[in-house]
Amino acid sequence: MGGFAPSNQFNAYQVLSQATSMSKTTDQQSVLEAQRKNFYRTSLIEIVTLLNGAVDRSYLCPLEAVHKHSSDSYTISARQIVVEADPIMGSGVDWMAGINLLQKRVVSNVIYDPLKLKQIDRIVSIEQRVEGAGASLTSVQNFSGQIKPCKLSEMQSIMKLDFAHGAYKDDIAYLEIGGNEEVANGGTWTSRESGCDYLPETGLDTDEIFNSYWIRLRKDRNSPKIPLAPAYVGASDYRRLIYTVWYNRLPNFPLEGTTAATDGWRPDSTSRSRFIDLPDKYMPLLVKRIYTYCLLQLQQTIPDQLSADIMNDYRQIYAMMDADTRATYQPQMQQIASQLGR
Repeated sequence: MGGFAPSNQFNAYQVLSQATSMSKTTDQQSVLEAQRKNFYRTSLIEIVTLLNGAVDRSYLCPLEAVHKHSSDSYTISARQIVVEADPIMGSGVDWMAGINLLQKRVVSNVIYDPLKLKQIDRIVSIEQRVEGAGASLTSVQNFSGQIKPCKLSEMQSIMKLDFAHGAYKDDIAYLEIGGNEEVANGGTWTSRESGCDYLPETGLDTDEIFNSYWIRLRKDRNSPKIPLAPAYVGASDYRRLIYTVWYNRLPNFPLEGTTAATDGWRPDSTSRSRFIDLPDKYMPLLVKRIYTYCLLQLQQTIPDQLSADIMNDYRQIYAMMDADTRATYQPQMQQIASQLGR
């Protein structure tokens, strides 16, 4: 239907060749291969970023985070994140917790990236479910609703022993913040996950070398029915908390390599990465947008009809956003219009 990413028909070489040949100039070689690749990446990110703000769900992904008691025998997989103490308040605060979305995991001396081949564009929603048995489970409500996002000013307002107003009284709220460099979760490692060449091959449990981006979870301290901490009395009396973070990812690009099997840019590529990480129905927009970058590089004027067509395509995506989201993406739309001379 052409509505899902990545495409299974169009590859990077085809689109780049079409976009550069459309310039109809003897100076095509002035647009170097490295520049064309950058035009491809820039154009694709621009389109996907807007799609992520609209109702398109081609790039919607889940990431699980687990909060369990140290006595709980549940095995957290390498694809899951371990919920930690709040990065500001620290341990011993059972009304707050922290999820480091960029956490690296060490399992059996191998370092893993739970976000392998994915980069987060924006958080869409967070859900919590409670697992367990016995009084530890029944003493809290089975909170299965979405966790509410809040702004920094709101979080500062509710950082009291109890919430100052009723807006979050029966909810869990969260705030996104950046953080300091962190160690990998799980200790020392002697090898890395296949396909994660960007991770160091070896390292110590004291190496604070990984970026962090935190979701700070907060509940009303005086609401014992809302679960934000695990518990364990025994095999028949425990609870653990599982969070599902739904996020929009950024697009993936063809891999660089030395053979047809490893290089996604080549005309004879057999690498899976050769396929464009974009729904087929937006492929004409991608070609036109790359074409405009080629024209700008060659110091040529973008035809009025071309810029009008591109802005019309973008406005159709923009129209699918709700009012609040439109306000967020309006500066990007204005920047695109300015660059296209609209």
